[in-house]
Amino acid sequence: MAYPRNASPSHFFFYAARPPDAVADQMAEVWQLFGTGDKLRRDKLHMTLLPVTDVAEVPEGMVELLLAAGATVRQPSFEMELDRLVTWHHGRGHNNPLVLTTATGRSAGAEAVVRALNSALPQDLHWPQWRLVPHVTLAYGKGFAEDLILPRPIRWHVDSFNLTESLRGKGRHIPLGTWQLGGAGAEQLDLGLDPRP
Repeated sequence: MAYPRNASPSHFFFYAARPPDAVADQMAEVWQLFGTGDKLRRDKLHMTLLPVTDVAEVPEGMVELLLAAGATVRQPSFEMELDRLVTWHHGRGHNNPLVLTTATGRSAGAEAVVRALNSALPQDLHWPQWRLVPHVTLAYGKGFAEDLILPRPIRWHVDSFNLTESLRGKGRHIPLGTWQLGGAGAEQLDLGLDPRP
C-alpha cells in the first residue's frame, strides 16, 4: 500500500531522538545566552532521524506498521556533540530554522539507526535518499548574522528514539512509541497504540 505525501498534510510522522531533561536544560541555557530572542521550542526539541510520511488522513494500519518497524531496531546508543548555532536559510524571510548542530554534520551512530529503520520499512515508505544532518531546531526566526561556535559543546548520550506524529497547524507533537538503543539487547521502552484523540 502506498502512503501519499500530501501537498497540505495535517499528519506528519517521523522517527526522532528527544534530549533528556538535563540536555534540554543545557539547550535552553545556550538559547538564553546566545539566541536571537525568538521563542524557544522547548516542548518540541528533538533530532529528526528519519522523516516517514505526511498525509491528510492516516490510513488504517499505518501507525501499527511504523511502530513495528521501530521495534526491530537493535543498534547501539551513541554520543552526539553539538557545538554551534546556525541559520538554515529556507527563503522564508523571518521564519528560518535556527538550529543547534555539529561541525562535522555527521553521526555514524545516528546513521546506523536510520539504515536499520529504512531496512525495516516497506519500500514505499523508506527514504534511501535521506541524508541525515544531525541538528535540533531551537527556534524559528530571521536568524544569526553568522554561525556561532559555542564556548563549550553540548554532549548528549543518545540512548533512545521514538516515533512522533506532528499535528500540523495545531502545534502538537505526539510520541507514539519509544525504544531503547543498546545493541543486541535493546529493549522496547513503550509501544503506544495511536493515543491521538
